[in-house]
Amino acid sequence: MTALTTERIKRERLLETPGRHSAGSGLWLQVVNPKRASWVFRYKSPVTGRVREAGLGRYGDVTPTQARRKADEMRVAVRQGRDPVEERRQAERPVPQKGLTFRDAAEACIKSQIPTWRSPKSEQQWRSTLERYVYPSLGDAVCRDVTRPQILDVLSPIWESRGVTADRIRGRIQSVLGYAAALEGWSNFAANWRDGLRHLLSDPRKRAVQHHAAMPFGEVAAFWDQLRASSGVAARALEFVLLTAARSRPVRLATWSEIDSDAKIWTCPGAHMKGGQEFRAPLNDAALALLRSMAPLGSGPSSLIFPGLRNRPLSENSMQAVLHRMGVRATVHGFRSTFRDWAGEATDAQPDVAEAALDHEFRKGSRANYQRGDLLGKRRDLMGGWSEQVTG
Repeated sequence: MTALTTERIKRERLLETPGRHSAGSGLWLQVVNPKRASWVFRYKSPVTGRVREAGLGRYGDVTPTQARRKADEMRVAVRQGRDPVEERRQAERPVPQKGLTFRDAAEACIKSQIPTWRSPKSEQQWRSTLERYVYPSLGDAVCRDVTRPQILDVLSPIWESRGVTADRIRGRIQSVLGYAAALEGWSNFAANWRDGLRHLLSDPRKRAVQHHAAMPFGEVAAFWDQLRASSGVAARALEFVLLTAARSRPVRLATWSEIDSDAKIWTCPGAHMKGGQEFRAPLNDAALALLRSMAPLGSGPSSLIFPGLRNRPLSENSMQAVLHRMGVRATVHGFRSTFRDWAGEATDAQPDVAEAALDHEFRKGSRANYQRGDLLGKRRDLMGGWSEQVTG
C-alpha cells in the first residue's frame, strides 16, 4: 500500500471524501468535511481487551509523518502491555488536593472573623501582613503539611526588628492553621508559642517596651496656645483629644447624638471603644465650648462632630500630621500618658479614678464584685482640673 502522504491526500482528494482512509498499521485519517479531518489510531487494549481509539491531532496541525510517529509510539506501548489512552487520561487528570492551602484557609478564616471585629482596619491589617510576609512562602502550602521550620523562615527575619508585627503574624498563622485543623479534623501545633516556638525565638514579653512619645504636663499649656492658633478640623479634634484624654478613634468617629450638653456627658458607643464597652466621659467647660464652635459643621444627630473630606471620618494620621507640622515630637496617644502623669503627680486623685478616666480596666478580682460604678462624679472633678491645666 502506498504511504498516505500529503501529496497522495491532495492527489486523491481524500479530504473531499467523508469517512476513514487507512494509513496502515491501525492509523487512519478520519474526514468529516474538507475543513474537519483528524488522525486516529485504533488498537486493542492489552488491559481491557477492547478496541480503543486515540486521537492524534487535527489534520493540518499534525503532518502524516508526525501522525505515523505518534502511532508507532502507541504501538510500542501496546506491545509492552500498556494502554496509551488510559495513560493519557491519568496524565491529564488533576492531582487531587490533599487539603486546604494556607491562602484558602486564611481567606475563609478572615471571613469567619469579620463579624467579631469592631473596625474594618482589622481585616485590612490581616490581609496586608499575610500577603506581605506569609503568602510568598506559605500561600500555596497545604495547611496540614506546614512545618515549624517553614514558620521560622517567615518569622525569624522580622522577629527582632519588627517584634510586635512579627508576634501578631505568628498569632494569625496559628489562627489560620487552627481554622483548617478544625474544619478538616487534624492537629497542627507548628505555630503555637507554648508548644515549641518559645524554645526557638526570644520571648516577646521580655522585650523593652516602646512607649508612645509624651509631652511633660508642664508644657501642655504653651502647646495649647499654639494648637489654638492652628486651623483645620484635625486641629480641633486634637484639642478634644487633649481635653478629654480620649483615644483618637472615638473622637474621629464621634457624632452629635453622643453628646448630652445639658448633662455634660459624651457617651461613646462600645463599637468605638478599645474594650468594646460603652463609656461615659464627663465634659469640662473647655470641651463644651469647643463643641459649640464645631456645631455649624453638623447637620443632624448622626453627623460627625469632626468631619473630614466629603463628610467622612478624619484619617487615622490626620491629628498626628498636625503635631508633625507644629514640630512636636509627642504622639496623639501620648497625651493620655501626659494626663496620667499629671493626675498621679499633681493631684490627689485616687489611682482608680485616673484609670477610669482613661477607660482602663481598673476593677479586677474581688473588688469588681463591689465597685460597679464608673466613678463619673469623681472623674468630672478630675477632668475639670485637667482643663485648667491644659488651658492655663
